[in-house]
Amino acid sequence: MGIFDWLRGIRRVRYIDNKELKDRLSRKVLELLVDTKNKRIYHVHPNIGHAETAARVLGIRKDEVTTVNAGHLVSALIEINDGVAKKMLVGTSSLERNAKHTRGQIAVAQKLVDEMINLSLKVGTIKR
Repeated sequence: MGIFDWLRGIRRVRYIDNKELKDRLSRKVLELLVDTKNKRIYHVHPNIGHAETAARVLGIRKDEVTTVNAGHLVSALIEINDGVAKKMLVGTSSLERNAKHTRGQIAVAQKLVDEMINLSLKVGTIKR
């Protein structure tokens, strides 16, 4: 399997759009993976999970994900009800079983997700 096959399905997110809203299914939670080193946010499909998405982004197997190679990848969850972003949770998912983060990485992830939400508000795909 080539790297492009391995990464297929991993989608970078700049703002919340209809694709993300539709993929949440009925769970009302948008799952994201924040790369604090490269300042990127990736959509996590509900059927894949954060740890598997991190492995795909890094081009490794899920069981190879550790704090050393994935500490800069931080999970984020946003609760969205009727198009309104209600709550955000950063740094708590299946990824954190194997990869721990510094307070600085959590803070950067929080800031990047806040910026993404603000851009989504400007674009009008979500509301307060």
